[in-house]
Parts: sequence; C-alpha cells; structure tokens
Amino acid sequence: MVNKEFKNCSVDLNDHFVAEVDDGKTVRFWVNRWVNGGRLSMRFPDLYRLSQSKQATVEECYSVRDGVARWELKWKRGLSSDQERAREQRLQSVLIHLSRRDKKDTWSWLSDKKKTDFPVKIVRQELEKSSANTCQNNIFNWNRIAVPKINHFVWRATESRIPTATALARRNVNVGNERCPLCGIAEEDAHHLLVACSFARSVWWSVLVWVKLPIPRAFESVNQVLQHVQNYGSDGLRKRVVQSIALLTLWIIWTCRNEKIFKPF
Repeated sequence: MVNKEFKNCSVDLNDHFVAEVDDGKTVRFWVNRWVNGGRLSMRFPDLYRLSQSKQATVEECYSVRDGVARWELKWKRGLSSDQERAREQRLQSVLIHLSRRDKKDTWSWLSDKKKTDFPVKIVRQELEKSSANTCQNNIFNWNRIAVPKINHFVWRATESRIPTATALARRNVNVGNERCPLCGIAEEDAHHLLVACSFARSVWWSVLVWVKLPIPRAFESVNQVLQHVQNYGSDGLRKRVVQSIALLTLWIIWTCRNEKIFKPF
C-alpha cells in the first residue's frame, strides 16, 4: 500500500531498497533488488513478461531435490526461440552462485553505505529529489478548451498510466501479444503508441503542418509533444487552441488503437 502511494508520485521503492536473501520468504524474485546489477525484471524484461508468477518469492523459485539445489522458473509458455533460451541460460548463470539459508531476509536502503536500520534523513532526501525531478519532467497543463475527459487521459499518458499492453502485463494481466496494434513492430507502451509509432508519427506530421508548427525529427515521449507545442506561438487564444488540438490528437490516436483491438473488422 505504501509503495502504491509513492508510485503515484513516480517513486518506486523497489528501486531504493536492497535485500540480502537468507530464507527468501520476503523477497520477490523478479521485482526486488537482491542480486548485483539491479532488479531481474529490468535486466531480463523479456523473461519477466513470460513469467507465470511475476510476484513469486525467492523461496518459491528455489528448490532442492536429491541434494541438488536448483532454480525453477515457471513460464506462460515454452521458451521457443534461441534468443529466449539464451536469455534463460544467462539468467541461470547469474543465479548459479546464490543460495538460501535459514535466517530471515534483511533489508537496507540502497545508498546507505553504513547499512543502518533505517536512515531516515537519506530516505527523505532521495525521495524528495525523485519527486521533484518527476514534477519538473511532467509539463502537462490543464487546457480549458479541451473536455475534462481528454485532459485527464493526457495527464495519465504523461505518467505512463494508461492501459497499454505493457502496462497491463506489469499488473499480471495476460494480454498475449504486447506489440503495438497500430504498427505491429515495437512493444506497446504509452509513449510509443501515442508519439513514436509509425502511425502516430504520420498523424503528428499532418497535424503540425496543419497548425503551422515546425516539424521535429522525431518525438520520443508525450511530454516532448506537449513541450514542443508550448514552445511555439504567442500566448493567448491561438496557443490554447493549438494545445487543445494536440491533446485531441493524442486522444484520437488512442481511440484508433482501441478500435483496432476491439473492432478489427
């Protein structure tokens, strides 16, 4: 519950806490930091998406049979490609020297070199810094011309909080194919779908020509689109209208995506 509140501010506590695994009962295999190099869900995202239980503990993934310890990972389907099997072998090589013990797991703050029980000052400083950076990166402003539904949607899109395929997969929703339904090439996250997809790029090119704004080489995020629109034009009604057109464009791309998925014929 606490981590959910921090995530609303784009602060994930899983990025800040590190576990020393002993019995493995309190450490999540994929989403917690417990091996060198960071969370396994970030190091092996393709395998994480295929995992049958994304919230499994280390204890649940570790077994001893006939005196031989092994890591047993369960997949939604068999690993069919050479690349997937190679990634699993790489993961097993990371785990090969790790084992469980009978003591309880211990946790510490990632940047706390002294490993104190709970370094309140360090925690507060880092969380305040993360939250401040997030506020600076999100430049969304509510537009009075656009309807509230569209304003709310775009705000959620800037935070990657719309139900794209990858977002649903992170919540353990089985969506099957996670590729963008509009281009069929890349994985569907909010920023790819709305600005980086080949379909979205063609839409933005037409819209920017229509409203007589410069056309950049490429957009990589929703925030970049909003920043681009805000940087050009004088203040006043025309600027608010152009901004509302940008918000509406994002909404229309989203509705096209939904029609492609739910009304394919």
